[in-house]
Formats: sequence, structure tokens, C-alpha cells
Amino acid sequence: MQRGVVGTGYLLVILLAFGCGDEKTTKQPSSGDDAADLASYEPDSGVDGGNTNNEQDVPELVDTTINKPDLMSDIQTGSDSVQDMGQASDDVISLEDNVDGPLDTTLILDTAEPTDVSTPTDTSDPKPDIVSGAPDAKEMDINDNGDGSVEDIGADNPDTTDITVEPDVVIPPLIPPPVTLNEVQCAGDDWVELVNLDPNNEVSLAGVVFTDTADDISDPAHAFTFPDNATISPGGHWVLYKGEDSFPFGLSCDNDTIALVMADGGVFSELPLVPITAGTTFGRYPDATGEFTETAPTPGSANQLPIEPGEPIYHYKHVPTIEITMSDAAYQSLAAAPKSWVSATVQWKSPEQDDEERLVWLRIKGNYGSLQPIDKKAAFKVEFQDGPPMMGPLQGLSGLTLNNMVQDGSMVHEQLAYALFRGFEVASPRTAYVWVRVNGKDYGLYANVEVYDERFLAQYFPSTAHLFEGQYGTDLIPAHVDNLDVDMGSKKDLTDIQLFTYLATATPDSEWLNVMETVADMEQMMRVWAIEQFIGHWDGYAPTINNYYVHSDQDGIFSMLPWGTDQTFSSWLDYHSGKGYLFARCMQIGTCRMQYDLVLSAFASQVIVEEFVTMIADAVENIYPYVFTDPKKSGNPESTFKGAQASLVYLQKRLAELKAQSVCGGNAGDEDNDGVPCGWDCDDADPLSYPGAPEICGDKIDQDCNGKADDGLTCPDCTEVFRGPHRYLVCTEKRTYSQGRTHCQSLGADLVIVNDVGENTFLHGLLGEFVLSETWIGYSDAAVEGSWKWWDGTAATYTKWNAGEPNNAGNEDCAALYPANVWNDLPCEAALSVICEDLCTTGQDDDKDGAQQCGTDCDDSNPLAYPGAAEVCGDIADNDCNGKVDDGAKCPACTPVSYAGHQYWKCMTAATQAAAQTSCVALGGGLVVLESAQEAQWLNSQMGGQSYWIGLTDIAVEGKFVWNNGAPVTYTNWAPGEPNNANNEDCVQTVGNYQWNDIGCTVSLVYMCEEPCTNTTDFDQDGVTACQGDCDDQDPETYAGAKDLCGDMKNQDCVGTADDDPLCGENCGPVSFGTFAGLVCKQAVTQEQAKEICTQYDMQLAWFDSLAEQFAARAIMTFVIGKEDSNWIGLTDLDTEGSYVWQDGLPIGYVGWKGGQPAVPNADTDDCVAMDTSGMLMNSGCHALRLPLCR
Repeated sequence: MQRGVVGTGYLLVILLAFGCGDEKTTKQPSSGDDAADLASYEPDSGVDGGNTNNEQDVPELVDTTINKPDLMSDIQTGSDSVQDMGQASDDVISLEDNVDGPLDTTLILDTAEPTDVSTPTDTSDPKPDIVSGAPDAKEMDINDNGDGSVEDIGADNPDTTDITVEPDVVIPPLIPPPVTLNEVQCAGDDWVELVNLDPNNEVSLAGVVFTDTADDISDPAHAFTFPDNATISPGGHWVLYKGEDSFPFGLSCDNDTIALVMADGGVFSELPLVPITAGTTFGRYPDATGEFTETAPTPGSANQLPIEPGEPIYHYKHVPTIEITMSDAAYQSLAAAPKSWVSATVQWKSPEQDDEERLVWLRIKGNYGSLQPIDKKAAFKVEFQDGPPMMGPLQGLSGLTLNNMVQDGSMVHEQLAYALFRGFEVASPRTAYVWVRVNGKDYGLYANVEVYDERFLAQYFPSTAHLFEGQYGTDLIPAHVDNLDVDMGSKKDLTDIQLFTYLATATPDSEWLNVMETVADMEQMMRVWAIEQFIGHWDGYAPTINNYYVHSDQDGIFSMLPWGTDQTFSSWLDYHSGKGYLFARCMQIGTCRMQYDLVLSAFASQVIVEEFVTMIADAVENIYPYVFTDPKKSGNPESTFKGAQASLVYLQKRLAELKAQSVCGGNAGDEDNDGVPCGWDCDDADPLSYPGAPEICGDKIDQDCNGKADDGLTCPDCTEVFRGPHRYLVCTEKRTYSQGRTHCQSLGADLVIVNDVGENTFLHGLLGEFVLSETWIGYSDAAVEGSWKWWDGTAATYTKWNAGEPNNAGNEDCAALYPANVWNDLPCEAALSVICEDLCTTGQDDDKDGAQQCGTDCDDSNPLAYPGAAEVCGDIADNDCNGKVDDGAKCPACTPVSYAGHQYWKCMTAATQAAAQTSCVALGGGLVVLESAQEAQWLNSQMGGQSYWIGLTDIAVEGKFVWNNGAPVTYTNWAPGEPNNANNEDCVQTVGNYQWNDIGCTVSLVYMCEEPCTNTTDFDQDGVTACQGDCDDQDPETYAGAKDLCGDMKNQDCVGTADDDPLCGENCGPVSFGTFAGLVCKQAVTQEQAKEICTQYDMQLAWFDSLAEQFAARAIMTFVIGKEDSNWIGLTDLDTEGSYVWQDGLPIGYVGWKGGQPAVPNADTDDCVAMDTSGMLMNSGCHALRLPLCR
């Protein structure tokens, strides 16, 4: 073929409407092989290639532009391309096909007006389609003249290309389906929703392109073409999630414009994206037809306006059901590996609506007591799967946490705890209840706890870089960073947490708080710690290094989030003691501890107990019927309601205590201007004394307000204790393992090496004597993981690990002795007290009894003391080296000893306080009365450091402690924070360092008796001495046989309980709590008498309109009256057997009965109803004696 001549066989048929000057755009077929596409595309008598429904059945097209037509154009030809270069003038035909290979087809172009893509082609167009060879067609042979021009050299030239010009043949644009963009998620997991606008017909999406570059759909990185089988049901929705088999590009709310485009480039639905609030989407409202606005995420269903995500889920109006369905294989997988993820479906069912089944990933959650197998009451972690229909979030939630509450008998701890956190502006989960079913079987009542996900975090933080989860023992120190679970953010770039932990551990005390405030919201963290300690969250970060999250934002600022609050509201934790490194470090630094104390005071001022009574009462009413039917619940139903009340009792008492510490005389004064309110300042007249102040050694003043003078780290804090001639040192200040060793060495000793069970028992006794929670011993595997050695490099011949220990949970390389007389491995950076011992000489056996001093001999100065020796009764020695004195099988329960000419009995068999007192009386004495520190020290040595009963109680009047012999209390030695009356503690024990602690009287302890009461002094001059039966010889109205004065809550007659005289029956007073207000009387009477008493006050026996009111009334008995007694209420079936009505004749309108009540058939004598101590209703004989409750 000649260069410059279009070769034979390249037939281009150009159809032009002469005289048409407007610019037009049409499409030229193209695919992976343009030649093949062109070859297969043949026009026919219809405008759509023979497709009768006007759908363009053609491959992808490439633009060809026709300008004002001129029959002449410059055409570039070559071996594998032909191109109109447009050189002659602007009025040229622009043709292009540069695809490799010959052009062997007929190309049809049209200059008519473009067909409207939204309507079918008008088949009534008077201008008929004309094909090649039609009568009006003009046929030309085009020749390249080589000078930038071409010419018609006539038809039928064998060396030229035939071009036929024909008028008015129209190729319309492709007609789009009736589909539009409907909803977009660009602020989370990217997805887009389409909606079919045709309510009657299914619509095909075949060939439709979704793109973020509508002007160029050729780039596969920015375009997704729907497959041929893609259809949308009539009026239905199609959700397209970003992914491997979907669109590959991300959606930016700030910059992107997305579109639906036909294969020919026609855009038929376009949407510029805008920034939206986290947790929302950008959608049409009303659905399908409205303008775009912020909407609630509803992929696959009709759009809704935003609500707080999960709002219908986290409330107490009802208990919805979650149906979990999984395959047998998934069930067996969970049975074998509980924490393995399996695929399942969940369906949410509630009175409002039943949700569709959704695909989820699911596993069992929990540790230790909360971890239950799949066939028991397993707890579940649920994550909703992303993808097509039947997938995606539930009401905006990415997952669910379903806690089994097996460690929370009250079933309200998590609800109450997280409410306190949220009320103090701490980001924490919402909670509610749900009934769980697995494969059609009831699993029972669960706590539904909100998960920490992107949606949640966006509500509380401006941005998120990381979310880390801390497991047990994993602290916020550099050595533990790799053990933190990265729940959100990069797992490779941990720069933020690395910097945070480095600064936390490397910054000196003088700069610590200021430096930490550059990388952490320290006040927010203090709020978390304060509430953890307040609610007794012993399993949280501050107390134990467990159950916590830390969040960092894009600026590197860290915050803490609480977790795992089911075991709360029972432990009275010290507000300033804990193992969490950040917390413990803060407590050691005066400025930080002071700020923390101010946070505690602020918290105390904000809590309103009555609000929480109402909240918990509502919750109890909501779950009441489910508690009785839960097939897997541990404990009886009544324990739930009593446990809920106990939690509120704890809250009320703990708050009263905290408020008392926070204010003085009603005002938060600061007389010494040291910045600490008087309630927290141990000496508000001394500006050098305040919590966290530097301790001045040797001045016998407690500057840091921790209850101990001269106890700074640089002050001598070690007490010498001898076991025979061998010296130990008990160092009470808390140090790291390495600091402890250094301190011991400075005293000529080293960390203790435990050689046998006897020495371990002896050391355990020291923990009790000195009131220590745990202490370092000289055992470590820091050199080689798993290879435990004593500090001198020797292997242990005796160990006492706790069950499951050592477990190296969080890089735990050092060993500690715990109060339970067992060992546990802990991080060496933890701060604990220390026990040192003198260095030993190998083989030393001074008493020649065959037992070495630093081996197994508990007293190397006594040849009668060695392991296995016979116990010598009464010598106050541990002859058999088992850690206990005078405990031989033939030794009496009580051994006489004397001090300063006074007779005592040492009783080493544990008993309750009452039994111990009875035993002492049988010996002719009573429980010991301590009158001086010297006496207490001698007694402590006699008891071998064990905790024992003393004769001090506040049984007569709560808070007023008296000796059982009537002597005035002239000497006390309460431990810090004691007495606190936690759980009704009316008796007293010694706990070490001669300190005292109030404790429940039913605990069993060893005890010391004192010689018979010889006190003849009548201190209150009421005619009765303590030895004659005066239980409070400081109160002249209290003595054995006195008249019980009603209503003063005192036990004047020293018998029974306060106000229990029969004449106190009408001594009543007004009470109110929560939603209940009325009157209560403190003396038990019959139901008829109770009714008459209420009438005298123009009231009726109490009625309740709801379980919440009933619960509040029970709280009155617990909080206001402090009595564990049942109450008469106004409900009976006296008129009609089995038909219970209130005193005014109205029926009971809710269910508040105790399990199994009312008894059926009801005996004629059980026609009245009482509220029992759990707060539930029971039928009763009307002549039983109970406390009246009026309203």
C-alpha cells in the first residue's frame, strides 16, 4: 500500500446532515480489542442495534467528536491506524482509531440532535435511518495529497478507501435505568446505596459504572462496572461496600464527587460529598426522592433521620431478644476453642420491630470466673460483618458485648458503675438488658454493654490515632507496650504509646505531672481512677492493672476508658493505694495526689444517691420477670434484688464517707493555705502536711497524710523481726523489685529467700502483723524467661505458687508473697513492700539440732525447735517450725499467760466474736481490753503476729465503740480508714502493728481473754457497772434491765437490738427515698395493729404502683432505718381467696412477688402480705409480727 493512501478494505461510511453546524458528541465502540468490537457492532433498522426495549446492547464506547462538517478532512494513515488530524480548518471531522491492527469495519456517524438519554428514542422521527448505499448517500474516495489536504478522487479507485456520506442516521446515547444514588457512608467503612425508583419492575445494573471520576471511567482504580447479573428488585436497595470484588477506591467526605455513569459516558446520578457527623451517613430524606442530608446508617433499607446510634437498644423500657444461630460446626468450634471467631447470624427482636437476620462474627468472651463454656451461660463478643444485604451495623452499632453477669448476683453493677462514670464526664459504655437465645434455646438474661468502636470514640474525642486494650498485668510502661492489644489504629507505628510510656517512667517526680499533661488528659485519667476506687473496682486499672482501655488522638493525647465493672460495690478500697503504674506514681507525687484528691471531692459533690435509686429500681422492675425464668442464672432470684439493694447501700455509705473527707464543718476550708481542703488535709494547721507532701524524716510527723510518720522512701522504714537469732526486716514503703533489693543491701541484708513451708507461714504472719497487701521476695526469672532463681542464683527447693501462677501475664518476672499465703509473679516495675533477711552462712547450725539457720530451722538458738519437733504447749514458741505457736494436738485451746501481774488466756482456736466471748466468760474473764501501746505490743508478740479478737464493739450504738467491761476507751490504734462499718462491721480485730480494724462479728479469729472483770467503778453512775451488765457504762440510760427508749436507735436494755421494746410500736417517723414517701414504725406488730397505727397518722398501709416504688420502699428500711426486717403493707386477699387487693380496694397492677409467691393454694391463715428483706412480696399469716410501713 502507498504511504499516505488509505488502503483498500478500510471502508468508512460517514453519514452527515449537510448544513448542520452544532458540535455533537457520540460514541465509538471499544473494549480490550477495538477491532473485534467494531467488527461485531452492526447497525440495523432500529436505533439500538435490534434491542427492542431500547437498551443499548453494545460494548464500551470511545468518544468521536464531529465539528461543523466539511466533506474534506486531513486523514493520517498508516499500517495500523487511521486518524483525521484536523489540519485543514476548524470545520473538520475528528475521527480517531489508534488501536493496533487494521480498521476493517463500517463507522457510522451522525450530526443530528442527540437523543435525550432519559427517554426512549422517538421512533416516529420522519427522517428514516439510512444505511450505506441508500439513494441519498454520497460516496467518495479520499486521497492524501501529502500537503496537509485530502481529496475525493472518485469512487471505485482500487487504491483508495471508499467513504460514503449519508444523511440523518441517529445513534442515540445509552438509556440509563431508573436508579439513583441514595445513601453514602464516607466517614467510616465506605459504602454506597442505590435505590430502584421503579416500584413495579426489577431493574438491571449491567454495564453501569460507579466512579469518583465521572469524566474518565477508563481507570479501573476509580471505576467499578456492575456485572451482567446485577439487578435491583422493584423499589429495592442495593448496597455496594468497598472491597476486592467491589469498588476499589475510598470515599472522601471532603473532596470526592461520586456518580453513576452509563457505558457511553453518560452521567445519570451524581453527588458531591460533604463532611458529615461521625456515626451518620449522607442520604436522601425522604428515602429515594428527597434532598441529601445527614441520615442514620440504614444500608439496604429506607433512609431515616439520625438518632443517637443504638438509642433504641440502650434503654430500660423492655428486654429485647437476640436470636443467635450458628452451624453445628461453629458450635463445636466454640466448645473446643471458646475464643475462636465463628460465623453466625443474629436477629434483634423487640416490641418496636424485629430486625432482619444479620451475619456476624462471634466468639465467647471472659476470663476466670466469667468465662463459661458454650453449653453453659457463655458470654459473647459480636461483630457485624460488612458486605451485601444481611450484613452491616445494627442501628449504627458495629458490634455488641453480651455479658453473662455470672459474677454479679445483683445484675446491676455494670449499669450502676457506667452511669457513675458517664455522670462524671468519663467516656464509658451505655448498658441495657437483653434475653439471649442460641440455636433456639434460652440462655437467659444478659447485660448488653456498648462497644468501643469508631462511632463511639467520635462522640467523645476529636480524632483517633489508637485504641489500646490492657489485659491483666499489662501496664503502661515501655516493657509492656508490645503486650497491649491494638484495637484501633496502626499496629506498626506505635510511636505515640512508646513516647507516652517513656515519659511516664523516665520523667523525674519534680516534672512528672507537667510533662504528662503534654501527652495525656491527666484530669480525665484521675476521674477514672477516682471512680474505680470509689466503686471498689478491684479488677480495674488503678487497683490491679486490668480491665482498661487507653485512647490516643492525632495530637498524641491519651485518655483512659473503664471496662469490666461487674465485680464492684463491695470492696472498700483505699483511695490512694493501687498497682497501676500511672496511678501509683501519681500518689507518690504531692502535686499529682493533691489534684487527684480535688477530683475526688468534685465527684462526691455531684453524686445524688436518689437518682441512682430510681435508675436501679426501674432496672429491677424491667428485669423482674426474666430473673425468675433465667434457666442458667446462678443463685436464687431474691439474691438479685437483695444484691441490688446492697449495691445502693454501698453507694450511700461510701458517698457519705467520701463527703466527710471532702469537707469540714460544711465548708471546704483550707486554713493553712496549702491548697488542700481540710477534709483531705491531715493537719490543716500545718502547710507542710498534706496528701503527697515530702516526708521529713525523724520529726514523727505524717507530712504526706498516709497515716504513717517518717515513712518517705529515704526515711528508715524497716522494722527488725527475729525468728530465733535470725533477723528479718519488714520495710513497709513500696518500692520496685530492684529498689527493694538495693534498700535491703543498704541495711546489710537482701530480699528474703523462702526455704520451706514454716518460713513461708512465718512470713505470711508478718503480712498480717504489718498490714501489708503483698511483698517482694528474692525470686525472679528476669535473666531467662521461665527459669526461676533466687537472687543468689540457686534454684528453689520449696515454692508456693498460687493456682495458675506463674503465668507471665504482662512480662511478669518477679515474685511476691500474697496475703493468701501464696506466691504470684508480677512486673518487676510494680511498687510493693519488701521483706529482707540477713545474709546466711552456708551450713550454719548454732543449736546443733541438725537444721540450718538459713535453711529450715525456725530458731537456731533453740535445740527443741526444728521442723518436725514436738510442740511444747504454753512456751509461746513455734517448736515444729510450722509458723504457729502452741498448736500441738495436745495443747489446750486457751493457754494462761501473764503480763504485769495480770492474767490472760491465749486462745489459738478460731471462733466468732460471740463464741470467743462465751469461751472467755467460761474461763472467768472476757475478751481482752487494750489500755496502752505497750500492752498491745506484748499481746501481739504472744499471738505470733496473728489477727485476733479484742473486746471492743459498737453493737449498742452504731459508731460508738465501747469495751465489754465498761471501761472508757482511752487508747485506740485504728488502721488508716478504719473504722468504716463496711457491711455492718460491729466488732474489732487487730491486724498488725497493733492496729485495729472493724469487722463483721461472725468472722472466725483466734482471740485473747483477760482475767475476770474486777471493775467496781460505775462510770455513768446509773447504778450498774460494766461487770454487772452495763453494755455502755458511759451512758446512764443504758444498762442491763433499762427501759428501751423508742426511736433513738440505741439498745438501752443491752438485750436484743435497738428500739425493740414492745412499747415502741407506735414510735413512728416520716421517711422518703427515691419515689416513695411515707412513714415507718420501728416495732413489730400484727397486721391489724399496723393498720390501726397508720390510720392514727391519717395514712394507709403502704401500697405500690410499680416495682420501682416497692424497691424504693425497701431502700428506706435499708438506708434510713438500717433494719433487716420485713414490713406489713396494705395488700390482702381477706375478702376473696386468691384475689389480692390494696387497702383501698384496687388490685395490684404489677408483679412484685417473691419466687413461688403467693402460695397456692393459700392457707386461710396466710391472707396478708408482707415485703420481705429482699424487697419482694410474700403472703403471710396476719398475726405475724412485722414493722408497719404507712403511706
